Amino acid sequence: MLTPDSDRTKTEALTEIKERIRARVVVGAGAVNEQTLKLPELPDFSGLRHLSEELKTLCAQIGGVPPEPPTMRGRIGAFLVHLVQRALFWYTPQIRISIDGLARLFQQYLDQLEDSIRFDRQEKELFRKQVADLAVKIANLEARINTREEKMD
Repeated sequence: MLTPDSDRTKTEALTEIKERIRARVVVGAGAVNEQTLKLPELPDFSGLRHLSEELKTLCAQIGGVPPEPPTMRGRIGAFLVHLVQRALFWYTPQIRISIDGLARLFQQYLDQLEDSIRFDRQEKELFRKQVADLAVKIANLEARINTREEKMD
């Protein structure tokens, strides 16, 4: 009759635990090695950076007078634009400062995002290497245990 304290019960439990651990580590290590070869490319933020530069260019144009066509209608329109510009002189610098601040904030956000992605990739690669090293160490330990068990028999 097997009791919870018997050596056979303990040996069976330890064997089952070893098999579970081995299955998880070996499957995990194999998946990690395959994924190491197929890391996704870094996202391309060049389009967003181009939009940020365009936003800075548009910000510089705020408060400027549009091109004046050489017609009577163009001269009247330019006069009206100058009137509105003089009437709202206090808004133009505030709008420029606000939009320029948003453009710089967006640029910093993109820089931080790229740095974060690079750091995440480095951490994943380091983790994969550590898991592969652990899988090798576990395999070596299992070989030692098996040789000791064979010597004991």
